[in-house]
Amino acid sequence: METRGSRYTREEMYPIIETWQRSGKSKIDFCRAHGIIKSVFFYWCKKYREENQEGGFIPLSVSPPSTTQMPCIEILYPNGVTLKLPADTSAVLVRQYLGI
Repeated sequence: METRGSRYTREEMYPIIETWQRSGKSKIDFCRAHGIIKSVFFYWCKKYREENQEGGFIPLSVSPPSTTQMPCIEILYPNGVTLKLPADTSAVLVRQYLGI
């Protein structure tokens, strides 16, 4: 992709953002590899995140206790990253990880 400033459309950028999410690369490394201006990519990532979050909430689940696993809280971020915390993690800390 050539560098073209901010003249990208949603139809062009959203598939690129989805490709980045699957790539496992940092935003900066992905931009370098694809010739995208960082500020433009960050702008479109923010738009994508805002439009694709359901009500601004991130799914949260508490795993049931098992004999081999300690109970935990799982936070699944929109980019596919899962964060597992002990079930007794304070609500204040969970809120920080949720970004609220």
